[in-house]
Amino acid sequence: MGWLEIYVLMVIGALVCFLRFLYKKFGQSKTEPLICKACGSIRCPIKTTKGSIAIEIVLWLFFIVPGLIYSIWRLTTRRNACPVCGSPDMIPLDTPIGQSLKTKI
Repeated sequence: MGWLEIYVLMVIGALVCFLRFLYKKFGQSKTEPLICKACGSIRCPIKTTKGSIAIEIVLWLFFIVPGLIYSIWRLTTRRNACPVCGSPDMIPLDTPIGQSLKTKI
């Protein structure tokens, strides 16, 4: 692997890190509190991502194509989750199910 390839990989890695920073900073909108169907807590959801950042870095350092595929997979599996139990089953309070869960608490 020559210096040019290493330079290109470093630039692509820096670009991916910068895009992730921008997404985390400006891509998340503040939401109103939701109710968790699993534990019943009423909180604002948090964003969770499947996979491991360590594996992603290793794949980017050694293999560009698997690193790109893994990064895309991680970005597409982001979801809102309950900050208490981690369940993805959070619903708005103004829905009929949300109202019935709220009255049970």
